[in-house]
Amino acid sequence: MAPLYVRRAGRAGRDDGSVLLWSIAEGGRGARWRASTRLGDTLLWDLLLETGVDGRPGRLEITAPRGQFTLHPEADDRSAHGNVVMTDGVLPLAFEWSGHRWFASGGDPILAAAMCRALRSEVRVGESRHVPVLHVDATLSVRARHRAATRLEESRWVVEEAGEPAWELSLDDDGLPVFPAGALGDPASSAAMTWPLEVEEAG
Repeated sequence: MAPLYVRRAGRAGRDDGSVLLWSIAEGGRGARWRASTRLGDTLLWDLLLETGVDGRPGRLEITAPRGQFTLHPEADDRSAHGNVVMTDGVLPLAFEWSGHRWFASGGDPILAAAMCRALRSEVRVGESRHVPVLHVDATLSVRARHRAATRLEESRWVVEEAGEPAWELSLDDDGLPVFPAGALGDPASSAAMTWPLEVEEAG
């Protein structure tokens, strides 16, 4: 039997009135997450995260007002390289990496959700895992930090990082984020919803 790959998209309102759109397309070589945040017609943040079949991060791309950001671990799993392309030039990036490190951002719940999805087989209910991360902020600057992921219930997690608001996340049976309708903004215009990326044709 062919593996069942997850391909889904979703929408959720945020506390500042912006709207988060996200999607995941999973296949034989891993998954591709997309996420963007818009305020009205203005794009604030656009993200691409590629993960391997083991759920580990393979590539992160972000477009933000400052420029275009790219960072990826090297094949030896000991370093990560990339760059930030800006209107006044290119800033090269180079950081230490390991098989336990993750990407993070205080403004993006999808990175936290992807991390918790990957940790489901390792962290039991009531347990916590401290994860070294490369944290990308709104200016596309990067700092080495740590996050703590705690599994409160089978499908409920909290992700904490010094200096950042804690993310409390619920994941469904496929490990995808569940945003309660009306809980993160204007329920009339940006209630949380999900849709399949592929629609089966009627037989």
